[in-house]
Order: sequence, then C-alpha cells, then structure tokens
Amino acid sequence: MCMLLMFYIKVLINFFFTAITCSYPPTLANGLVLVREGQRVGATILYSCDHGHTLVGSARRTCREDGRWSPAPPTCQREPISYIS
Repeated sequence: MCMLLMFYIKVLINFFFTAITCSYPPTLANGLVLVREGQRVGATILYSCDHGHTLVGSARRTCREDGRWSPAPPTCQREPISYIS
C-alpha cells in the first residue's frame, strides 16, 4: 500500500511541476529563426528572410500551453526580379 501511494505521489508531482515546452522550431528555407527566450510556454520566436525573399505569414510565433507554436510557421517567398529598361 505504501509503495502504491508513493507511486501516485510521484506521478502527481511530475504532472504538476514538469515544465511544458514546445519542440525546437524547424529551420526556415531561405531565412532565419531566432530563438531568444527558449522553448517554454509564453516564449516567442522570430522569423526573417534572406535578401531577395519576402516573409509570408507572421514573423512571430508563441509557445502555447499545449506545447505547440502558434500561429503556423511562415515561409520565405522569392521576390520577383525586376529589370530596369
């Protein structure tokens, strides 16, 4: 009985005191991901694109309480080449 009680206490402690984190964000093709605050709940990451590319989507994502980043990741779209006549 005592062993079972200690098991449940350990499970409850792990449940309530384990920090929720988001996974490391994937790389961004033709751009950079800046992780300054880590991956804990409430942390934000910033995205930027290489020269010649435009960011499509949000430049900022936040780690939610369910362990997922929100909103969806952006992409870097190549800017059209303009010719001067």
